[in-house]
Amino acid sequence: MASMLNHRMPGFVNDKDKSFPRQLFAFCVDGVAIVIGSLLGCAPLTVYIESASGIREGGRTGITAIVAAFGFFISLFFTPLIASIPPYATGPALILVGAMMMENLVDIDWGEVRQAVPAFITVVTMPLTYSIAYGVIAGVCSYMVLYLLNFICDLFEVVFGRKRLQQVLYDNCPDVFQDKLKLSAPFKAPSAVLQVRL
Repeated sequence: MASMLNHRMPGFVNDKDKSFPRQLFAFCVDGVAIVIGSLLGCAPLTVYIESASGIREGGRTGITAIVAAFGFFISLFFTPLIASIPPYATGPALILVGAMMMENLVDIDWGEVRQAVPAFITVVTMPLTYSIAYGVIAGVCSYMVLYLLNFICDLFEVVFGRKRLQQVLYDNCPDVFQDKLKLSAPFKAPSAVLQVRL
């Protein structure tokens, strides 16, 4: 959601360390909501991209969430009426929402396989399984498998002496952490350090 907000409101995410204002509180609230929702037997409660549209329209104080929760509470009394609506009646609205979500596919780096394949699997799995959760799971699993296979291949190159282990670990580190893990200079003997200082 933070990347979506940064797309709509440039400067929301800090480009250097990929953080955003009060991110610790956002992650803690999200984690607590997931735990409480699972204890109550609800569907997973988490922050979805729909929240970005509310924030973009000006709802930043929490009153928007309270009004939405009140609306959901009122809708509990109309559940039998809502349940009588056939699923295919909501199809056009879902198609429209899906078409609006397609604009974010432009931001994917299609030239890099480790980003393109999981994104493609995610986009294709969602409509084929009728589940957003299965699409996200497929995308995350394919992302992890691709990174693991790449890491294993790079380790073989270390064994055969084509690459250094430090370079392999740096290359396979997520992009967010690469700025913090600058490659250090090669080890110098103490005598070489003393000679430079003299």
